[in-house]
Amino acid sequence: MISYEDALRLISSSTKKLHQMTICLSDASGYRLAQEVRADRPYPPYNRAAMDGIAIRFQDYLDGVQNFNIQEVIYAGSASEGVLTHGNCYKIMTGAAVPSSADTIVRNEDLLYVANKASIVHHEKIKSHANIALRGQDLQSGEVVIPSNTYITPSIISLLATLGVTNPVVFRKPKVSVFTTGDEIVGPEESPNEVQIRNSNQYLLTALLAKDGIIPESIQHIKDAEADLYKGFMERMDSDIMLVNGGVSAGDRDLVPTVMKTLGAELLFHHVAIKPGKPLWCGKFPGGCLVFGIPGNPFSCLTTYILFIRPFLNSKPTSSVKFPLACDRIGKSTFDDFFPVQFSEEHKLAPIPINGSGDVRLGLFADGIARHHRANRILKKNDLISFYAF
Repeated sequence: MISYEDALRLISSSTKKLHQMTICLSDASGYRLAQEVRADRPYPPYNRAAMDGIAIRFQDYLDGVQNFNIQEVIYAGSASEGVLTHGNCYKIMTGAAVPSSADTIVRNEDLLYVANKASIVHHEKIKSHANIALRGQDLQSGEVVIPSNTYITPSIISLLATLGVTNPVVFRKPKVSVFTTGDEIVGPEESPNEVQIRNSNQYLLTALLAKDGIIPESIQHIKDAEADLYKGFMERMDSDIMLVNGGVSAGDRDLVPTVMKTLGAELLFHHVAIKPGKPLWCGKFPGGCLVFGIPGNPFSCLTTYILFIRPFLNSKPTSSVKFPLACDRIGKSTFDDFFPVQFSEEHKLAPIPINGSGDVRLGLFADGIARHHRANRILKKNDLISFYAF
C-alpha cells in the first residue's frame, strides 16, 4: 500500500505524451495548447480612448482653458493625422486611437456641449493621461501570453482570436475506454431482481469524462469471467487510458489484477492509503496505455476519479482550494479520509453523513469532497481544509 502523494507521483511519471495536431479555432474548446502563444504586437496597439469624451492637451487645462473648440471628431477604427492646437480638442469615442498631440481625455460626464464647443463643468477627475490606455500597457510584442498546456476555455478562444491565432497547435485528446464489471450489474433500463443493482458507475464515469471534455471511444460492461475480461481488455490496449470499474478488491471474483498481469501490464501500485478508494489498482501496458482499476462502490468510484484520473487527464495536479470546516470532526482512520461535504450558508464545509461508500444518495447533497489528512486526528471548526469540487 502506498500513500496518496506517492500514488500521484507514480501516475504523473507514467504520463504518455500525446501527439500534437493543428485545429480550427472554432473547434479548439476543451483541448490543451501544445505550444506557447506570444503577442504578435503591443496591446493595445495604439494609445486607446477608454471613455467617450474629448481629447485635450493637459497643459492647456493647466493654463486655464476650460472651454475647448472641437477641432475634429474621431471614431473607433479611424485615425487623425492633424495636430491639436492650443485651446482645441478632439471629440473622441471609446476605442478610438488618441492622436499623439493629445495626452488626456475628459469624460462626457464632466462636460457640457454647446454647438461646436465642449466646456468642462466637473473638475474632480481631470488628471494628466486620464482615460487613456497606453500602447503596450497590457502586452508587449513577443511577450508570452498563453503558456503551453493551457486548457482552452471560451475566454482563451477569445484571446487567441485577439492574437490572430486561427489554427492553434494542440495536444490531441486521450483515447479513453471505459469498462464496468460484475455479474450483479444490469442496465438502468432493466428491472433488477433483489440481488442485482443498476449500472450507475458507467454513467458516472462517462459524465465525469464529458465534464473534462472527453468522449470515451469504447464503453462496455463485462461479466466476472476471466476469458471475457481478457478479450475485452485486449481489444482496447491501444487506448491511452483504460478505466475499469470493479473487480479490484480482495474477493474470489475480483479478477481484474490477474487478467491485467496475464496481458502483460506492469503494476504501478495496488491499494492506496485513502478512504474511500483503498483498492485502487494502477498499471501500464508496454504500449503506454495507463490502466486505472477503480473500486466499484459509487463514492469510491467518484473519489478516485477526482483525485487520480482527472489530474492525469489534465496533466496537472488535482485542483483544490481551502475552506473552513463547519464543525469539529474526529478522524476514524489512519488513512487520508476524503468525505462528502456541502457548503453551508456561511460558505463553510459541512460534512454529509453517509452510510458508507456505497450510499446511492450522495449525489443529492454533496458539492464535493474534503480531505481529513492522516496526520490530524481531530479537525476543529473553522480549520482550513482542502476541498475538491465535483
